[in-house]
Amino acid sequence: MVRTTSAVLLVLAGLVIPARAEAGEMAGLSDRNSYVTLDTDPASTHGLLAWVVDGIVHVNSQWFWYRTEGMDGEESVNTLPLEMSLTSGDFDAGTERAVLLYTGDGFTITVDVVLTGGSDGSGRADLVESIAIENTAAAPLSFHFYQFCNPALNNTLTDDVVAILGENNTARCEDALIRCEAVVTPPPSQYAAASATSLLAELGDANPTDLGYVPGPYGPGGNAAWALQWDFDLAGGDTYLVSIDKMIVPVPEPATLGLLGLGVAGLVVRRRRK
Repeated sequence: MVRTTSAVLLVLAGLVIPARAEAGEMAGLSDRNSYVTLDTDPASTHGLLAWVVDGIVHVNSQWFWYRTEGMDGEESVNTLPLEMSLTSGDFDAGTERAVLLYTGDGFTITVDVVLTGGSDGSGRADLVESIAIENTAAAPLSFHFYQFCNPALNNTLTDDVVAILGENNTARCEDALIRCEAVVTPPPSQYAAASATSLLAELGDANPTDLGYVPGPYGPGGNAAWALQWDFDLAGGDTYLVSIDKMIVPVPEPATLGLLGLGVAGLVVRRRRK
């Protein structure tokens, strides 16, 4: 495991952590054609909500949950004491970055969120989340960390299809026109593509959650979502790092795909003639 402290991470980022944020505070991030809202209310499980690209909502809510030794069930990271800092991040207008530092009993969770918008009308945007979970105690710590994501592509919930792809390191939600794709490092220990209602019920009850291995696809019909789970042990002073790169990209139209196919076929014929 990488051995580093949350304080070092924040110094490297060039940030100064202010006083603890007030309960219920919301922070907005914006860059070019995109914005998101961060809900830091301890009573809320929304976290990152209403990711908007070119004026259209594509993600309803997405946030992180955790469970440590001695806990019966999972809790949203919002339930932990929070210190928060915002910074710009590049030279154009807008606040593109937020760093959230949560302090638990013998551990900290640092969530670093960077939003990168695309050009107006492109339908594209990118959101990178870097999470550092540090064992601040001397004794070993067994930890379970979760990401829940409820897309709403084109501001609709019932026509999305969610699946876990690749080496279980990619979660994809797609409808006819747009795609939300999250690439994660390291790959999760467990994962599930299912309804948002059922996944939130599992994370919100009083029992330990093991997502199992449910790659999907799930949908269309119903409110499709995904959840990812990382299970790991941390020695005293060690840090576990998770990186999530979430992209909103248009899906090529069938006509465009047909033209691309014809182009490839033409190249094959040309090569054969040569």
